[in-house]
Amino acid sequence: MWAKRALDRLYILYNETEELYKRSKITVPLCELRNAINTAWLVIKMARRRRESVGLHYNIDTPKKR
Repeated sequence: MWAKRALDRLYILYNETEELYKRSKITVPLCELRNAINTAWLVIKMARRRRESVGLHYNIDTPKKR
């Protein structure tokens, strides 16, 4: 499923960014990158939990309402 693939890729980005964060001077762009990764993780996790299609979170396997 797309969400699993997205989480796998995000996990790679997270680890790379954390290594960079540990060995680099902390900068605004680096902090913004960490925040963007955390935000993406939250969006994906919440999209996976949602069982109905609303707004941004669209599920192709959701039964249609009558």
